[in-house]
Amino acid sequence: FYILLILFLLLPFIQVKALMDATLLPRYVLAAIASLAFLALAFRIIREQKMPFYLCIASGGFLLVQVLSVFSAYNAVESYFTLSRYAVALSYFWVILALLRSGMLSLPQFLKAGLLFGAIASTATLFELWTSLSNGDFFDDIYQINGTFSHKNLLASGLMLALPLNLAAWALLKKGWRTAAAVTSFLIVLEIFVLRTRGVWLGTLGAFVATTLLYLMTKKRERLPIKLIAIIGALILESARVLIILLILYPSLFQKSEVLNSSNIEKRLAFWQNSIDMIAEHPATGVGAGNWKLIFPKYGLAKVDDSVMQGITHIQRPHNDYLWVWAEAGPLGLLFYLALFFLGFSRTVNNIRHSTDRGWRVLNYFLFFGLTAYLLFSFGAFSLERAPLTILFFPLISLAFSPIK
Repeated sequence: FYILLILFLLLPFIQVKALMDATLLPRYVLAAIASLAFLALAFRIIREQKMPFYLCIASGGFLLVQVLSVFSAYNAVESYFTLSRYAVALSYFWVILALLRSGMLSLPQFLKAGLLFGAIASTATLFELWTSLSNGDFFDDIYQINGTFSHKNLLASGLMLALPLNLAAWALLKKGWRTAAAVTSFLIVLEIFVLRTRGVWLGTLGAFVATTLLYLMTKKRERLPIKLIAIIGALILESARVLIILLILYPSLFQKSEVLNSSNIEKRLAFWQNSIDMIAEHPATGVGAGNWKLIFPKYGLAKVDDSVMQGITHIQRPHNDYLWVWAEAGPLGLLFYLALFFLGFSRTVNNIRHSTDRGWRVLNYFLFFGLTAYLLFSFGAFSLERAPLTILFFPLISLAFSPIK
């Protein structure tokens, strides 16, 4: 539990300014160290756990296909770092799943760790927003708000994935923990709307709608879940009202924000078209893990920035995890990756349908919410690359497959 707390405590902060990407490598190293620490303390117990067969097939198959894709890579060295990220993320996933199934990590402990992460990230963002508003800088450039993350959009997506754990903590923990979770949940929803990241808006609102529909299809006599879903809706509406007031008082926010700017969408459509062309040319094996960014220029740069055409800026990601996996690892890699989502969704729905324990049902509604938000957001982003997002995402599946009730 203390290792988990340290991981979630350091995760929003650790970075190395000297690196071109100050947070990517350091946070994966942190996740690797935490996974090794878990193994060192509980190797025998972890080894003895019987893991869900289809989950092992999906996650192990995904990693194996990525390893095999190295043989198709134009530059194998680029593949090795990508493989190391996947290996760390999946190792963390397996270890957390084993610890939950063994009982060495409990649900309240995990929710407290998620609450700690959400409180740190949202509080740091709140202070930054307040300082920026006081100086008048917020209205000139929203991108200066990044909390403890390297980019505003990464901050918003981290808050989005912290939300289901914080809402679950609000519903299931007791006394002071519940109060802290309520405050943190409100801050997270408010900041998600103020940061105006369209992909996060889509993920959050889409997850709310999907979870509400799931409740209506699976509801039983108990009323707690719908009250909590109503709370989420109230939080979303209240935050939207705050944003509308800001936009009315300061119309420059609309003029300078991405909300009405279609140029980013046009660029991403160009990225996606090049990815589709890449897939068409390498339909079976893909271009190799980590090699998308090397092959991308081959398919044309007519619809991207001048700086990209001139070689000043290099595009590293298609801003769509599914096309990214497909282009680099082929259809089999994508199939295994999507299988993780399918298994996660089917398990949460099955838990909701067949459990008579109200707390367990409530938890699975929020797990479903988090999985849906991640799924939708990944259509226009690169969630799979970022350590905070994978560290928050995989436990959603792990909790669904744990025996906690």
